[in-house]
Amino acid sequence: MEQISEADIALLRRFEPVAHFTYGEQFFPMDAERYIKRCALCVKRPNEPVRVLVPRGKLTVAKLTQPWPDVPGAIYYLHFVDPLPPREIQQFYQKSTLRDFRPGRGRLARVGILSRLGDLVFSVSLLVRGRVPGGAAAAAALEYQQLQRDDERFCYYGRVVREHGYVVLQY
Repeated sequence: MEQISEADIALLRRFEPVAHFTYGEQFFPMDAERYIKRCALCVKRPNEPVRVLVPRGKLTVAKLTQPWPDVPGAIYYLHFVDPLPPREIQQFYQKSTLRDFRPGRGRLARVGILSRLGDLVFSVSLLVRGRVPGGAAAAAALEYQQLQRDDERFCYYGRVVREHGYVVLQY
């Protein structure tokens, strides 16, 4: 890993973004290593079921960044949580700070009736299949809360790139 100079740190701090969060926010910046450790590395190859390459709890940054040769069309992804069942989602939202959250005008308030009907059909189809929107988000929020209870840390990453006479700050 490349060492960063004191001058670069000062530059990053001088222009660091100010993050504002809404009341009821469930996720805040955290270190990547803890997140990666809680994930499983999975691959979905064409015409095959999903396969777990590295199980949850065994994945490291080194394993994640190693090359994984594969067939064209293979999709690699990190699997953090499985969606919660409807009853557990309801319990989560009853205890969550999100119950006090009042969003502004939603995306469907700005579109026509056909778009609203399409969204309704999609939502009903999820219910029929036993999948409830927000199940993965609720499960992720619970897992994130557990991560923070175990070791509360908030961080973000930044780097300075100097190229072709430009100085670029990436956060």
